[in-house]
Amino acid sequence: MSSTLAEQRQALRLWPSFQRTLEALPTVEQTMQEWDDPHLGAEYVRIYQVSREKVLEAEPGFTQEEKTETHCFFSPDGTKHLVSRLLARPNARLNEIRALPNGLIIRLYYENTAGTEQPLDNLFEQGLAGIEEDIGHFARWPNYVLRFFILTPSESYLESVFRGVCFYDAESGEIVTEEATKL
Repeated sequence: MSSTLAEQRQALRLWPSFQRTLEALPTVEQTMQEWDDPHLGAEYVRIYQVSREKVLEAEPGFTQEEKTETHCFFSPDGTKHLVSRLLARPNARLNEIRALPNGLIIRLYYENTAGTEQPLDNLFEQGLAGIEEDIGHFARWPNYVLRFFILTPSESYLESVFRGVCFYDAESGEIVTEEATKL
């Protein structure tokens, strides 16, 4: 058993406490500031709510339903992770939703943009935490990108939204992070 899975097993005994903390967080009902496009602001609130509900409803462990395989676990800091992938193409893309104890929701999408698919079993087991800083990983698999969506609440308001993408730039030998310009 990997050390990551061993840590996740230890966190199982804290599951009820961690879960209660997340369930006690206020729901987000509106954005903190007016948006130029009020429909976009409402859509971000909807994405926050759907993501929060989905991760809160997930049970610990590995499950399979229809076309999807999921892995749900808590990290030692109380962050709940829900990692999923398609059964038909398990190495093409991983999705992860994280709910942090402060209410922050992070959505991650690690996907193959072209070329050879990498084995994703390890990332499926441990989640995508820290991958955005692993130059060696991105250098080995330059055809994968990490898209992310960070939704920051403040009590019952959605305070801010940041969408970005990380990818390996072979020319500079670095991981580049850019703000995404479309949803």
